[in-house]
Amino acid sequence: MARPRRDAPGPSARDRLIGAFWEMLARMPFDDITIGAISREANVSQNTLYYHFDGLLDIAKAAVEAELSEEIAHKMLGSATEDGPALLLVSDPRDSLRLSRIGLVASSGSARLTSMLVSMLKAAWCGLSNRTPDSLTKEESMDLDFIYGGLVSILADPTIREDMRNLADFLARPLGKGITAAMTDLFPVPSPDAVSH
Repeated sequence: MARPRRDAPGPSARDRLIGAFWEMLARMPFDDITIGAISREANVSQNTLYYHFDGLLDIAKAAVEAELSEEIAHKMLGSATEDGPALLLVSDPRDSLRLSRIGLVASSGSARLTSMLVSMLKAAWCGLSNRTPDSLTKEESMDLDFIYGGLVSILADPTIREDMRNLADFLARPLGKGITAAMTDLFPVPSPDAVSH
């Protein structure tokens, strides 16, 4: 298939499709979003959509990948401020938007999308510690499934998405601290300063 023309100034067709995905997911369950509707929302043809993506799940995966951030993981685990890492998550509006969007996926009503999210979070976490999901022991894999399943469930709560300070409050409580400690114990993650770019 030939590459679509890029005549219009502004975001690329790919970026518009990802933006349309987020806008539509905020308004409706994932299973109600169609290829035709997302193409119309992004103002691109379906051929252009299929040039960039294999389908709706591929758009969802690209959208989530764009929101996953090493900085969020480091802020969850680090202790760069007196108030602890949890408050760092809500101090940056971009991180709050990222977490809110991840929460939209968590609350999408789609088991496929939620499962994809948990797998992507697990893979991202493994990547931070220079591991792969395939290298995990059964116990480590179960621990991460449990932790991320719980966090995804929390992010699905609309009150969390509306005010990310609720997530910061959770992470500052004993259970939240225990989760971040367990994640750190499972996979020591180098500090952002130690990571070479």
